[in-house]
Amino acid sequence: MQMNNLQQLQLSLQLILIQYFHFFILFYNKNNLILVNNLNQNISFLQKLYKKNQFQKKQKEIKLLSSKQTKITIKKQNISNQHFDLIKLSFCQNSTDNRQIYQKIIMEQKIFFSELEDLLNSSLSSHKTLEINLRKNKVGDLSNSGLISALENCTILEDLILDICNNQITDIYASSLGSALGQCANLTNLEIDFTLNKIHEQGASNLGSSLANCTHLINLKLVFNQNKIGSLGLSGLSTGFSNCSNLKSLTLFLEDNGIDDQGAGSLGFSLSKCTNLSKLILYFTRNSIGSQGTKYLVSNLKDCTHLSYLKLFLQANSITGQGGQFLGSGLAGCSNLSDLIIDLSINQIGNFGLEGLCSALQNCNKLSNLILYLESNQIGDEGFQFLCSNLIKYAHLSILTLFLNQNILVNRAYNSKLRKKILKMKRLVAKKIKL
Repeated sequence: MQMNNLQQLQLSLQLILIQYFHFFILFYNKNNLILVNNLNQNISFLQKLYKKNQFQKKQKEIKLLSSKQTKITIKKQNISNQHFDLIKLSFCQNSTDNRQIYQKIIMEQKIFFSELEDLLNSSLSSHKTLEINLRKNKVGDLSNSGLISALENCTILEDLILDICNNQITDIYASSLGSALGQCANLTNLEIDFTLNKIHEQGASNLGSSLANCTHLINLKLVFNQNKIGSLGLSGLSTGFSNCSNLKSLTLFLEDNGIDDQGAGSLGFSLSKCTNLSKLILYFTRNSIGSQGTKYLVSNLKDCTHLSYLKLFLQANSITGQGGQFLGSGLAGCSNLSDLIIDLSINQIGNFGLEGLCSALQNCNKLSNLILYLESNQIGDEGFQFLCSNLIKYAHLSILTLFLNQNILVNRAYNSKLRKKILKMKRLVAKKIKL
């Protein structure tokens, strides 16, 4: 039986795949396919592709990027959707050896919507990866469950980025949204921005209860800046995601939410159950967390034995010298920490807290990147003198950043002495200090 043009194209592409795919990396978006190879000798192959007329010349460009790299660009506007999809699959899926590459590319492909109507008119049941931007009152009438019903129909959804900040969203809507997400059993990556809404403790708690059903979650990012979830809301939220045993990366933005020591402690207890965490980012700027809350937050992190990256922003809370001591003691148990960023600016840790924090961190033997924001903390001569004497003990550091301005240093000689000490740390490849 004679092959049609589409079958001939598929056969040609499969032959190309067998002979040449290992030279190529495929990138694509909704409008273009780009095939890049790293061997200049393959330019002859690409020219043959022209001559065989697999595609019309106007449908692609062949460009010599450098002496060792070649690129083909196939523009979707000049080729049918069927052919466009076929090319993607031929170069990615039909080879068993390259199935992992295909999966990676599919994961990286995002289908983007900035209008609710466009999302509702799309093929909901076929979406695996979605990015939805409905910020600034684009969600529509909150009594209308368009977004929620759409997500309920995304039955194979694995990756979702959802920006619904500044939409007057209340507890009821947040709870309904959580219920819809709880039905997306295949979710592995979830990012939601709730900034500047009207979510209180009930909405956050109900969302957490629903997330407990998303047991395949690996990456979770939730932004609640400038809401009012409070300590009870954070407790309910964190209790929910603590059931996600596969969680490896967690990011929480909780600025201006009325969270106190109780809320910080609840989160700390829940984090102790997330034993597979390797990356943790927490923003608590402008809350009401004190020294005891700091202790409860970090004391159980030692149970997260895979934790290597920690960013902890506690700017403008109520942390004293004792809190600095507690923070250091808790982090000293994180034996695999390699990257640590702490913002304690606009607190009151003083010399006592600085010494306790920095002494304890010397026990983190794998620490290579340390960034400390300690502005406006009532740190004086004694604290600066301690740093001058003890920084040398951070034997494994390769990157060091210190922000110590707006403190109460009297003897300015410690400024230059500290700078000289840092310059003498031979292992450092990058350094920054602001005094």
